[in-house]
Amino acid sequence: LRASPMIYWSERVVVPAVVGVVRPAVLLPTAMANGLTIEQLEHILLHEFTHLRRLDPLVNFLQNVVETLFFFHPLVWWISSKVRLYRELSCDDAVVACGVSPRQYADTLIDIAVHSKAPSARNLSIVSSIASRSQLRTRLSRLLGHSRQQTRLSMRIADGMSLIVVLGIVAFLVSSTLTETLA
Repeated sequence: LRASPMIYWSERVVVPAVVGVVRPAVLLPTAMANGLTIEQLEHILLHEFTHLRRLDPLVNFLQNVVETLFFFHPLVWWISSKVRLYRELSCDDAVVACGVSPRQYADTLIDIAVHSKAPSARNLSIVSSIASRSQLRTRLSRLLGHSRQQTRLSMRIADGMSLIVVLGIVAFLVSSTLTETLA
C-alpha cells in the first residue's frame, strides 16, 4: 500500500469493511474488540488491506453506478453478486498465500460471524443477512478445499459475462450519444 490506511472501531458496522474511495479506511465492529485474538485481527486486516491494494473500493463504486443505471435488469444483479463474491474469494486467497492456514482463517471467519450476531446485527435486512450467510458458506467451503476447481471455472465464466455486460453498456452509451449527435 502506498499510504497507511486509517483503521477505526465502529458501532455501526457488523462485519469488517473498507469504506471510502478517495481516502479509504478500514472499519472494524466494536463487538469484535474483545472477542478476537491478535492473530485473528491480523487475518482480518490482511483481508481488508488486500481489498485496498486491489482498489476494490473504486471497483465497488463503479459497480454501484452500473447497478443504479441498470437496476431493472436481473442479469446485472446476478453478475454483480458474483463479482462481489469473487472479490471476497480473491482476498481470502491472498490471506492464505501470506502463510495463514486455511483452517485457521476459516475459524476466523466463523468467529467474525458469531460476533456479528451482536444487537446491532438486528438492524440488517433479512435479504442481506441471508445473502451474507450464503457467501460465508461458499467462502468456508472453498477455504476447506471442497469446491476450489468449480469456483475457478465459475470465476472465469463470471469474468467473461462481466466483460460482455460492460462492453454492452459502453456500446449502448456510444450509440445513444451518436444518435443524439446525428439528430
